[in-house]
Amino acid sequence: MIFDLVVDIVLLKREKFVYLLANRKIREIINKAVSFTDASGGKNTAIIYVIAKIKIAPYTINDVICAVNPGASNAPNV
Repeated sequence: MIFDLVVDIVLLKREKFVYLLANRKIREIINKAVSFTDASGGKNTAIIYVIAKIKIAPYTINDVICAVNPGASNAPNV
């Protein structure tokens, strides 16, 4: 996963999302389709979800909003 100070939402690769969904970590769908601009200026669409919690070292963050671009599989998790 890449940590980016400019990013205001967690962006997941499809593979990571499928893993989280299969393990019941995705709590709800916020919006079925949204548009965003990536760092290179490209326009993308994504689906917004809520991850129940993410643990990073000793820290746990609850209700993390994330986006999943179902068409992109080569992009990193951000």
